[in-house]
Amino acid sequence: MSTAPVVAKRPPGRGALAAWLLVAVLDGISQIVLRRELAPGEFGTVNTVLGLVAVLAAPLLALEFVLARETAPHRHEARGAALALAVPVWSVAALVLLLVSMPHLALPRPSVELFALFATGAALLSIFSRTICATENRMRFWTALILVAAAARLLASLGLPLLAPYAQSGLVAVVLAGIITAIPAMIGRAGGPTRGEAWALLREGEFVRPFLATASVLVGLALFTNADRIVAQRNFGVPRAEYLDYVDWTRFDDYQAAGMMARALLWGALPLLLVLHADRAALARTSRRSLRFFWIYLFALFAGDVVFASCAPFLSRVFTGNAAGAAQFIPGFAGAAPLLGLLQGFGIFLLASRRYPECFTLGACSIAYALGLFFFGRQPQVMTTCMSGGALLALTIVLIFGVVRYARSHA
Repeated sequence: MSTAPVVAKRPPGRGALAAWLLVAVLDGISQIVLRRELAPGEFGTVNTVLGLVAVLAAPLLALEFVLARETAPHRHEARGAALALAVPVWSVAALVLLLVSMPHLALPRPSVELFALFATGAALLSIFSRTICATENRMRFWTALILVAAAARLLASLGLPLLAPYAQSGLVAVVLAGIITAIPAMIGRAGGPTRGEAWALLREGEFVRPFLATASVLVGLALFTNADRIVAQRNFGVPRAEYLDYVDWTRFDDYQAAGMMARALLWGALPLLLVLHADRAALARTSRRSLRFFWIYLFALFAGDVVFASCAPFLSRVFTGNAAGAAQFIPGFAGAAPLLGLLQGFGIFLLASRRYPECFTLGACSIAYALGLFFFGRQPQVMTTCMSGGALLALTIVLIFGVVRYARSHA
């Protein structure tokens, strides 16, 4: 593995951070509206599908990330063509994975499964659109698109559930937003790099290993932060014989709402990790200065977690209209969030440091973590306990593996 610095992805600017914050606020309001307007159990189903879409979009996001980081400046315009080759390939693979996983997820209706396909396709095209805008220096246009998409999702979330208070309404709002952000990908472009140039870009230099490591980290982080809401549908969101065919749909929705708040805490700190990645990836070795945003990230993560746990009744009232609803699950998520946040931070640091064996270890741990939740997280409180234990175990394995490798290389 080369120790030469790679081209780092630029950290987000102030305008991008402001847009990120506004989109997050609009999406959060959309979730609150859906929680209040959808029929019992339907909000939980929407979140199950969104978690599945996030995991399936991660490999393509990893490719986009590596193309932006590893591509030489003179091949910058070929990034879009390279991703254009990957989009249909991964779309077919994602379709197969969806069809295989559907029977195990126990989604309530075939129409929900259909909208899961639409939402996944829209997410993949949105990633492609962002690459197109980046290569053509149209990031202001992209920023405007995501803001319009977030506003459109909010308006659809306000109106559609009044007509049909089912999960399909929430997913239509998501697909509508995805279609808006996918506009650059759906508009044909004249000229530009050929497929041959795209293949040459994918073959030049050491590309496969960085891509696999990046995919391992991003898919791993997607599983660590979304596995619980995916398997929640099957484990306690559908009637089962052992529960006498009874499901407390409101409790299921409250669990998903509490999990949404915990994920907002994790995702809200991501801009700090992007700056950390940009600083560390530009260096051949780790310096104290390159770690400053890691410590800022940890402080923000733990401070936010304290606020999250302390304001449980207030947050529950805001998101669900009931102070005791989601509040009963917030302590469990507040215990798991710092451990998942540490995994998130270490994953980005390992990726920036090009410690690829540890990246693969993190990815493998995430699969074991998801399987553990699938088989043992049969109740909401048990699920959050499994999340904390699984995250702690995964963190320990990754750290021990990294320490052993470091000791051997410096022996």
